[in-house]
Amino acid sequence: MVEELGYSRHELIPRLTIETLFTRNFVTSVIDLTVMLANRYCMIVRYGPGSLVSRERAACAAARVLTPHYRIPLAVVTNGTDEMLIDTTTGKVMQEGGLVIPAHNDLLQMVPRLSFLPPQDKKRQELEKRVLNTFDLDRCCLGTWHI
Repeated sequence: MVEELGYSRHELIPRLTIETLFTRNFVTSVIDLTVMLANRYCMIVRYGPGSLVSRERAACAAARVLTPHYRIPLAVVTNGTDEMLIDTTTGKVMQEGGLVIPAHNDLLQMVPRLSFLPPQDKKRQELEKRVLNTFDLDRCCLGTWHI
């Protein structure tokens, strides 16, 4: 992203986490990369092997609860070959294919038009965290028990 898309290293925050505990299953969900432009997180990138379709919902959930101040408007899911760019407000796929991560200048131009919605109410945040916990349980913790 630095060399090919023009981001500076300080705009890319690696490995932010969201911790959840539901039905005795403690899960640390890792956000592989978070992009910060104009002093706001505006996009997350999550990697997962296999089908991208199975990763969409968890990426939206993560973007909606990562920061307590607003919902992050964009998410990218990738399996290392294909990518999907998702509008996290609607959950709709904006682009999919080989390379869909916007270049730095393109994303910078998008920022004024993005919706940085306020956080959801507590009940909806809990539902999003449950989704994230369930989807990421098999990613990080399946086969281990946490009490």
